Amino acid sequence: MLGDLGRGDGDPSLVLFGREVTPNHHALAEQFVTLDNFYADGEISVLGHSFTTSGYASPFLEWLGNASYSGRYKGYPFGMVPSVTSPAYLWDALDYARVPYRVYGENYYLYTRAYRIITETFGAESELARKFYARTMRLSSDVDRGRVFYDFAHTYASRADTEADALRLLADAKFAGALSDFLVGDDSLARALGANVSLRQRFAEYLSRYAFDYRSWDLNHSDLERFASWRADFERQVRAGRLARLNYLWLPNDHTNGSDTKIRTPQQFVAQNDAALGLIVETISRSSIWSQSLIIVEEDDAQNGPDHVDATRTVALAAGPHVRRGAIVHDRYDQLSALRTRRLRPARRRRALHSDRPLAHAL
Repeated sequence: MLGDLGRGDGDPSLVLFGREVTPNHHALAEQFVTLDNFYADGEISVLGHSFTTSGYASPFLEWLGNASYSGRYKGYPFGMVPSVTSPAYLWDALDYARVPYRVYGENYYLYTRAYRIITETFGAESELARKFYARTMRLSSDVDRGRVFYDFAHTYASRADTEADALRLLADAKFAGALSDFLVGDDSLARALGANVSLRQRFAEYLSRYAFDYRSWDLNHSDLERFASWRADFERQVRAGRLARLNYLWLPNDHTNGSDTKIRTPQQFVAQNDAALGLIVETISRSSIWSQSLIIVEEDDAQNGPDHVDATRTVALAAGPHVRRGAIVHDRYDQLSALRTRRLRPARRRRALHSDRPLAHAL
């Protein structure tokens, strides 16, 4: 993508989505900092999302990911079924530290945070935990990646912006029943929410962290739609004076649909993704919180995108008033570096295993 930037370690002969397709990526890399030595920690999407959200991918996840990509496994349990999830995620670390955050579109949050609440309340061998496991296996076989939640929840958008709002929403029998069916396949979670005050409070917090009307993975919907959903939510939060300290957004359409053009061409997918990113940065830069902002942009993986350096080298951008201007940084960074820059290391391991130093020289 940035091989034609004219600076940094690029090769213009390998460029597929040049300046005419990705003007905003190019402008951000030029005006702020060019990071030409940034790497994905996993080779494929299912590992990448695990690394960007938890800094870890289990051996079983790596094995199952390989089985899936080889065509020998058709389900999609990733970030959903407990056996392939990480010990902890960035939202767990943020909740533990009492740091407010908001998630847009990352369906790993919907499943992993709910499962943690259920197991910490009732135990991993409880009836609700077993029902959650069975339900996610069914959703896995349907390759659900947040669609089921969006379909029932988007009509309740803005009704769970705060924990108090979410508590009132959980008193709505129709919503509580739909949430229960989504997570455990019947009304047993709804009944538990009605009977257990502590559980109800934790689920209110859980719901208040996620934007209901922001679509997760679905190539049929434009990243510009996602931008519009995010902007409405962002501006509402700013007006209310309760903008979260960390906001995690997923713009998935730069994934493209390969060479299949039934929805859009690869160039159109990437161009709309670039436009959405540019609009997000512009919106934040014109807002009252710009002076306190740091925007970090990374891909989940560099799959099928080898270049003249390495098959896992990938695009990363940083923008904000405290980011260096016009600089080129050759330091080696990776997805764990992005987590560390946010002062997060959810799945703690020995630091020697990865160069998880923060993006210090970008700032």
